[in-house]
Amino acid sequence: MVFIVKRALLQAWWHGCGQAANDEPPRTTATLLAASLLATTALVATTLVAIVLAAIVLVATVLVATVLVATVQVATVQVATVQVATVLVATALAATALAGTANARRNKWRRRRHMDAADPNPSI
Repeated sequence: MVFIVKRALLQAWWHGCGQAANDEPPRTTATLLAASLLATTALVATTLVAIVLAAIVLVATVLVATVLVATVQVATVQVATVQVATVLVATALAATALAGTANARRNKWRRRRHMDAADPNPSI
C-alpha cells in the first residue's frame, strides 16, 4: 500500500512537470487532481487498514490475556483445592493412625487385664 501511494505521488509530480517517459506534454489540472485524489485515497485506505489491523491485534491480545488470567486463576484454585484435599487426607490418615495406635494400646491392656484376671499369679 505504501508503494502504491509513493508511486501515485511520484507519477503526479512527474506528469505535472511534463517529464513523462515518452515526453508527453504536461498533464492537465484534472489529471493532477485525479492523481492526487488517487494518492490520498490510497494513503487513507492504508491508514484505515493499519488502524483496523491494530484494533484486531489489540482485541486479540486482550482476549488472550483474559484467557491466560482466567486459566491461571483456575489453575490456582485447582492447586489450592488439591492442597486443601491433601491436608484433609493427611489429617484423616494421621487421625486414623493415632486412633489405631490408641486402640492397639487399649486392646493390649485389655488382654493383659484379662490374662491377669485369668491367672492369679502371672509370671512377669
